[in-house]
Amino acid sequence: MPLTYLLRGWPLINSDAEAFRRLGGALRELRRHPLHGLDRASFQQLCELSDCVDDLLVPSAPATWAAHNG
Repeated sequence: MPLTYLLRGWPLINSDAEAFRRLGGALRELRRHPLHGLDRASFQQLCELSDCVDDLLVPSAPATWAAHNG
């Protein structure tokens, strides 16, 4: 089941913001649902990866861009 979430955002066909949004959404969904067989360390890595993808998207958000350049 977790693989179906990842397949929504992977593979990254290009590096545009929309591709990272799809991947970020898939990772957030994985964080919300119980993952059978995933140990604590792996879950922590999943959370860190999800946070990193979210951090990549922050500068591309129009409101954030306007706030920094306004």
